[in-house]
Order: sequence, then structure tokens, then C-alpha cells
Amino acid sequence: MPSLDLSDPLTFALVGLLALFAGFIRGLTGFAGPAVMILVLTPFYAPASVLGKIMVIDFVVNLKLVPATMPQVHWGTTSRLLLGTVLGCPFGLYALDVVDPVTMKRLIAGIALVSILIMAAGWRFKR
Repeated sequence: MPSLDLSDPLTFALVGLLALFAGFIRGLTGFAGPAVMILVLTPFYAPASVLGKIMVIDFVVNLKLVPATMPQVHWGTTSRLLLGTVLGCPFGLYALDVVDPVTMKRLIAGIALVSILIMAAGWRFKR
């Protein structure tokens, strides 16, 4: 499975158009831009190459939002999410490295499908 290489002008242009569409989705819904890009790119490229690039892009793009949102942060929820991310990321990166790309693509698609079905059913966390 090929790695996502942005040095090819055609690939760069297509990924740029996809990023534009994902940005539109994010602006419309407030989330899901990276999810759109991951779901569209992982059938064609190795998941590890796609996820790494999208995580870096999303991090850099969101840096400018930090100062304006700091007063509104619910630190209890944020600290629990951060702890889960810090503990889970090494396992996820290890899985990306050792699991077969086709299996990983199917796993990512399955998780996305289950998430969509849960949201479509109207299930939400209680506050």
C-alpha cells in the first residue's frame, strides 16, 4: 500500500481539494474535518502516513483558536480527555506500525460506521 506522498503535484492538488471540502464540513458542523479526510484517504494510502499528516495539519490549524477559547475550557473534562489521549496514543501508534494496513483500514472504517450509527440513533452522553 503506497504512502501518502505530497511531492506529486496531482496528489497535492487532490488532497488540497479534499482539505477544502473537509474544511467546509468542519465550518458547517464545527467538527469532523479530519474524519472526512481520513475516511477518504485511507482506502488509497497507508493509514499511518495519512493519520500522521492529518494530525499535524489539524494541530497547526487549531493553534490560533487556543487564546480565545481558554476562558471557556471545562478543565475537568479536558484533563480526562488529555489523560486518555496521552495513555492511548502510544498503543495506537504501535498498532499503526505493526497491524497490516488493509486490516487497519477495515478497523478504521468499522469504528467510523459504528460512530455514525450511534450518532444517527440519537444517543448522547448525559450531562
